[in-house]
Amino acid sequence: MGTSLADNGSQGGTSEDHFGAAAVRGLGRRICFLRDGSTTNLPTTVTDHLGNGSEATEVNENSASIPSGPKQYLLNFLR
Repeated sequence: MGTSLADNGSQGGTSEDHFGAAAVRGLGRRICFLRDGSTTNLPTTVTDHLGNGSEATEVNENSASIPSGPKQYLLNFLR
């Protein structure tokens, strides 16, 4: 997740600048995302992972290249 989202905490075997992703199952029933609950929607959650040292850079680039129609279908499915 990189240094921009580092929260000086740990969860399981992760350090303050890494985050163990939760399973996608049940994602649509969540009201907030990220360990600190700072985002409330999936697109923001994805883009907030951009930053120095983030392993999600490739995911963000791939997400940005998906046309809006298929991207909305994916978001609907995940909800």
